[in-house]
Amino acid sequence: MKPKDPSVETIAAVGKLIMLPEGEEPTVATISDIEKLKDQAFFTHAQNGDKVLIYTTAKKAILYRAETNKIIDVAPVNMGGAASPSAVPKK
Repeated sequence: MKPKDPSVETIAAVGKLIMLPEGEEPTVATISDIEKLKDQAFFTHAQNGDKVLIYTTAKKAILYRAETNKIIDVAPVNMGGAASPSAVPKK
């Protein structure tokens, strides 16, 4: 039996809290070094271990904290800006 993909569990948890864009699989990243992201407004309240769901087609980023099961922030994605997948350290 294949183990569950943690990204699938994260997407399901976030989907219970907020309406997610349909027809698109997000990129899911885990913040591993918040110090590298502190200068970006989207990550002001982020902590190491928080998840970022990035929907490139819908141009939306969602910052989620599993520990408290809360959405911390939602922002539009500017592919050259703060919430682009390249700006978030991968898990």
